[in-house]
Amino acid sequence: MKKKTKKPAFGGFVLNFTNANATLEEVFGKKSISPAQMTKGIWKYIKKNKLARKKVGRKEEVVKWK
Repeated sequence: MKKKTKKPAFGGFVLNFTNANATLEEVFGKKSISPAQMTKGIWKYIKKNKLARKKVGRKEEVVKWK
């Protein structure tokens, strides 16, 4: 049996909703939606409001979306 090599540690990803004060209706709308659409809505909100941070070592950097 081969020994598994240890994978390098993943830098990490931080989502901070501390100062976010939008309601669910503002994020998702008033119609009922599927879980997949809900996930898309959350990521759209995160990108729009720059809530995502990427951990690089001990520092956190704002993720730059294309």
